Amino acid sequence: MSGSSFFGIDIATRGLYSAQRGLATVNHNIGNITTPGFSRQVLEQRAARPILMANGTGMLGTGSEVIGVKRVRDEYLDVKYRTEAQYLGEWDVKQALLEELQVIYNEPSESGFNTVLNEFYDSLQRLSTDPSNPSTRAALKEKAVMLTKYFNSVAAHFEYMQNDINEIIYAKVQEINSLADQIAKLNQQIYSYEVSGNVANDLRDQRGYLVDKLARLINIEAYEVSYGKLPNGQDDLRFVITISGKALVDHNKVSYLTTIQRENKLNRRYTQPV
Repeated sequence: MSGSSFFGIDIATRGLYSAQRGLATVNHNIGNITTPGFSRQVLEQRAARPILMANGTGMLGTGSEVIGVKRVRDEYLDVKYRTEAQYLGEWDVKQALLEELQVIYNEPSESGFNTVLNEFYDSLQRLSTDPSNPSTRAALKEKAVMLTKYFNSVAAHFEYMQNDINEIIYAKVQEINSLADQIAKLNQQIYSYEVSGNVANDLRDQRGYLVDKLARLINIEAYEVSYGKLPNGQDDLRFVITISGKALVDHNKVSYLTTIQRENKLNRRYTQPV
């Protein structure tokens, strides 16, 4: 009877431990509700291994046990989001540049491109009907000077805009390299933690958040590659990010991008891996 009582206490202890782990997981979820990239976590619980009765009457349950904590995450949705995020990032940049072009052309307004060009053609039209009139000629000359100054001003703004875009590209490349470097370091931490059979839920969330940010800057593909089996029987997974088929991040290695200035008047830059 005494042994039976202690056995019941052991089952209750297992249940309390499972409930405690469950409460800790709930607290962790609530505490990170505003954390960017955080995935809700759930407890994986199962019935503990039963004991075979010596008298052959069956098996005696031994309570519950916790076998792990997993993230509630849909990998398919991650891939879809990153595929669409690149287009969102592209059109955000295009919108900003088109708004800047609208300011340069000063349209719609009473002193913008259409107004200046129409006034010039109106002066040409009046001159064609009265070419010997000095005032008409002077008016055309004035409109031609205004049109020339307008085009020179637009051209100068285009050069400034080109230089600004060059600097933006340079800054974005540095941001891409920084994100790639952080992801590579997280890859190493995740691998070191999971090689012993654990699951690095929070580190994986951090990595996923950085990959989402990277997807808005450049067209990437992110996936895990199996390099065989580990001694404990688990898959030897390595995380890879590629750009047009070339690895930007290969597990804990990074192929950094750089910007190279062209030897021409526009001082353009383009990106290529080092």
